[in-house]
Amino acid sequence: MKGISREVVPYVVEGMLDASGAKMEIVSEHMTGLDLYLDPAMIDARTSERVAGVLRQALDTLERNKPAK
Repeated sequence: MKGISREVVPYVVEGMLDASGAKMEIVSEHMTGLDLYLDPAMIDARTSERVAGVLRQALDTLERNKPAK
């Protein structure tokens, strides 16, 4: 890297750990046409069905609007 005279070792964050040290199951994806952040630990049982419905609707929409190969 410019201005640094020693070797720089890059790192990649592969996940996050909760307070107990267990890997958190977070889904995060950002690209043109998609902005998704899902943290199942933050969703209660009542909201879970609504989230599942929204994800099913998104999948159905993708299937109906599949671009031709």
